[in-house]
Amino acid sequence: MADINEFVNGRTQIVSKDYVRLLKYGDSLYRCKQLKRAALGRMATIMKRQAANLAYLEQVRQHLARLPSIDPYTRTLIICGFPNVGKSSFINKVRYTGCC
Repeated sequence: MADINEFVNGRTQIVSKDYVRLLKYGDSLYRCKQLKRAALGRMATIMKRQAANLAYLEQVRQHLARLPSIDPYTRTLIICGFPNVGKSSFINKVRYTGCC
């Protein structure tokens, strides 16, 4: 994600610097508006080319948002395995022992 963000930021910064440099030579308001429109068009093209990557990143973000969070400062036990092998039975036996 950072690579795509850096790429897009870098490309848009280059486009913006190029067109700001060209604005110095704009001899009329109309010409300056044309340069602004061209710069925004190039920036939009950069974003459109990255649309597939950005859509994928949005799907990943939504998927990660649905995952439960685990506090790293509390004791946590994760039991995983195939279905019907006794995970719940194991937890119940460990949790409800007759000791202490």
